[in-house]
Amino acid sequence: MIKNFKKELELINSNNCINEKLMIFSLCNEFYNDILGHADDYFIQHYAPFMEKTFELVVAGLNLQDNISVSAEQFMRVYFQMLKKSRLSSMPQAKGIIKTFENELNSFIEASEYVNVIEKFNSISLDTKVNIMAQFREYINNMFLTTIDLYGEENSKGLRHSILDMLSIKLEEYLKDSLEKGYNEKDIINNLKPAMMVVTKDYLMNQLRNGDTSLIDFSDEETKQFFGGFKEIEQKIWLMGAIYAIAGYDRNDKSKNDEKIKEMCELLGISKLKYTKITLSMGIRSIKMMKKAMNEIDTETFDGDLPVKRKK
Repeated sequence: MIKNFKKELELINSNNCINEKLMIFSLCNEFYNDILGHADDYFIQHYAPFMEKTFELVVAGLNLQDNISVSAEQFMRVYFQMLKKSRLSSMPQAKGIIKTFENELNSFIEASEYVNVIEKFNSISLDTKVNIMAQFREYINNMFLTTIDLYGEENSKGLRHSILDMLSIKLEEYLKDSLEKGYNEKDIINNLKPAMMVVTKDYLMNQLRNGDTSLIDFSDEETKQFFGGFKEIEQKIWLMGAIYAIAGYDRNDKSKNDEKIKEMCELLGISKLKYTKITLSMGIRSIKMMKKAMNEIDTETFDGDLPVKRKK
């Protein structure tokens, strides 16, 4: 959450004509963070307060209207129109971002469907909903980054969005189940990430068992060749490691190692000893493959302006 956003949250929460309050907060938070992430200290000091003041003016203007119901999309379009009438819209740090958000507003809303999932739980306070939303967004952002690192942005698009759709469904189930069990709001927030990690891991493991090709859809030929150099069981072990990474498990967290190895051995139908032998063999072969690749690179030195291959 950005600095001083509590005031805006209180404003929209107290306005009865504004619907989709959490979605408005989500969109504004995304918009503010994008602009401030590209801004210098001078801009933040002199123009960030103006953005907040404009938000207040939009809410105040809606308070003067009778018998209206304003959606998140309508609210944001009014907000952008007011920003465009100010000096802010001519500032390099903000001009392009305002245009992008305005043009792609519906896409931003569609990509944030999970916000509406959280919104409909009336028994959860708005402050807690904001915290749940922030944690969920952080989790999916990290999941997206890891998946892109593994498969590339274009190749991973289908996999990323299938995970997000699944998580939105599981989020609703998680919140409903937590409330039925009488968990307090603090526990609901604290248990959210571990719950999402488990369902993401289970979902991808099921995809692996079903032979989902998106898990081996690597974007570059070198990775494909590297992966293809492993035996089938070694490929499955590698993919399981990738699944744990996508799900958000920390590879440096030794406390989870035994649990991960046990689950992988059960899924593969092998003993822990055999697993250890296979992974050691994979490690040795990986080093050899990397060394071989390095030796095959034509290392160049320079004699004047002419490149000359170095003798091996």
